Amino acid sequence: MATNLDKALETIISTFHGYSRLQDGRRIISPEDLEDLLHSHLPTLSLLRDREKMNQLLQRLQKDGETGLDFQAFYTLIVGLIFACNECYEDHVNKQNGGITASKDQTS
Repeated sequence: MATNLDKALETIISTFHGYSRLQDGRRIISPEDLEDLLHSHLPTLSLLRDREKMNQLLQRLQKDGETGLDFQAFYTLIVGLIFACNECYEDHVNKQNGGITASKDQTS
């Protein structure tokens, strides 16, 4: 039986393949398709409302001369978003617990 983490990995991969196109023998997501993907699958992400920050992020992830993201760059974007979301989550938990983040070890 597939676990939640199995499903998350499958979702990331299948989402990339659903939005990417074959370009010079590699799968690439165009900036326009990436914007559609992010708006469709991460509609509450505030980064999407700041086009300048989004463009800066894309420029850092793109390889020289490319106009889109390959899977490695896409995955790097997803990992960065996960880190940012985790920081927000920890801040939220800390505020609820009076400044102490509860871990599995602390709650057992």
